[in-house]
Amino acid sequence: MLKYFLSSAILLTTVKADGIPHRKEFTVKIKGKLVCDGEPASGSIVLADEDFFWDDLLNFTKTANVMDGAFEIEGYEKGWTKFDPILYVLHHCGDEFNPVRSEFPIDKKYVFVSNDEKKMIVEAVFELRNSTVIYA
Repeated sequence: MLKYFLSSAILLTTVKADGIPHRKEFTVKIKGKLVCDGEPASGSIVLADEDFFWDDLLNFTKTANVMDGAFEIEGYEKGWTKFDPILYVLHHCGDEFNPVRSEFPIDKKYVFVSNDEKKMIVEAVFELRNSTVIYA
């Protein structure tokens, strides 16, 4: 028992001396356009980290220009690994009276360490009618 305790103490001291790796800040940036049946659309946009139990809110916005459906959104999260970004869009495409929610999972290849110079920006058209993404 004492041997186990001493081994653990030495291991913890070694880990403490070397330092436990710090969590990194990861980011995703999306520049897109909302369309309904090919025509510009407006909506409320939520960027989240999709998790097993509940999603973490990263950011939210509305379409900046209702005339062309354009928007930009960026989100950050600290962690040891890349997060699973997802866009939720609340809109009226297909139902003018009741809001409809569309989900657009974003590929992890667009998630980068925040201070990385070579960040990729997701540039895409988001079709609200059938929840499809057309990458530029």
